[in-house]
Amino acid sequence: MDTPGYSKPDSEKYSAKTDEQIARGQLNASNYILWFVQADAGTITEEDIKFIKTLREDTPKLVIVNKADKKNLKDLKEIISKIKASLDIKGVRYVDVFAFTSRINQVENEELCSFIEADTEKIKKQIESWNRQVYESNFARNFKILFVRCREFYEDEIDEESRKLVRLNTSITKLSIEDVDSEILEPLQSMVRDAQKTVNELKDIREKLKELQDEFFTEIKFISDVVGIAMPEPSEIDLLQDNVQNPMELIAEYKKEKNIQTDPSIGDMLQSVFEGIEPVINKRPGGSEYRDELLDVILAACNVETEEIHIHDCVKNTEEYAELCKLEHESVKIGNIFGRTEEYAGIVKLQ
Repeated sequence: MDTPGYSKPDSEKYSAKTDEQIARGQLNASNYILWFVQADAGTITEEDIKFIKTLREDTPKLVIVNKADKKNLKDLKEIISKIKASLDIKGVRYVDVFAFTSRINQVENEELCSFIEADTEKIKKQIESWNRQVYESNFARNFKILFVRCREFYEDEIDEESRKLVRLNTSITKLSIEDVDSEILEPLQSMVRDAQKTVNELKDIREKLKELQDEFFTEIKFISDVVGIAMPEPSEIDLLQDNVQNPMELIAEYKKEKNIQTDPSIGDMLQSVFEGIEPVINKRPGGSEYRDELLDVILAACNVETEEIHIHDCVKNTEEYAELCKLEHESVKIGNIFGRTEEYAGIVKLQ
């Protein structure tokens, strides 16, 4: 499906057919997404990244650098590296980034032609792989999400009203001990009755919602069995990934809450220093291979000597690590009992 554009209302190209809401709705209903970036642009735009981040994260996205024949091989590889780096930094999940052109027969440079042909073959294999997959409808999953969110809303309301009820009862108890006049207590007691009534009503709604959910998925199961479509009720555990927040979003919220301003020149400097470098932070699981990989990246990108680079070396030195942490309490021990079970068990008081 070829979706419309997503021009904003203040854009000269805006029209009802290019409304970003229409494009977003169609893309979120897709099983897979091919996102084309023009080679002439040099990289993926910030607007594209922001738009992609509003789409369903679990929808596989394959990024394709189109009209790759307009660039030489070196520039094309740099464009692909920049796109990957930009997506990685912004926390956008994607399958891969490949080059493509419909004018492959007009590419005169053999190396460039071979590179584009190889990427085109990878694109075909990826699409064929998707085509072989059994389509799983998100119908039941989407409705389960709605039911869960509704239930969470009522549970939050019940918790809030219950806390209000506890506070009111606590206040009445304290005032009763002080022998306060009953006319003063009456309004509070009335508020307690109202709060209790609200809690009971919310609990009734929650139970009816649960009954409705059971009936709904029972009917869906019956209909899907009749037409031969597998559509079981999704487990709530499978929906937990929807509640996992992007770490970058958490950092942005914290900065906003604490009114922390970031110097934009730092980001520009880091982007300039590491431009063209393919991220390899999670390429190794850990240990010496991870350390060596990281050393190679730093040495290649920065004007430093090997002995100037320190990666977790102070962790092995208890005194130095404690000094770095500015620990003042002499009873605090860091790292000097790892591996000695008796001492460790004694400190944590295992019984």
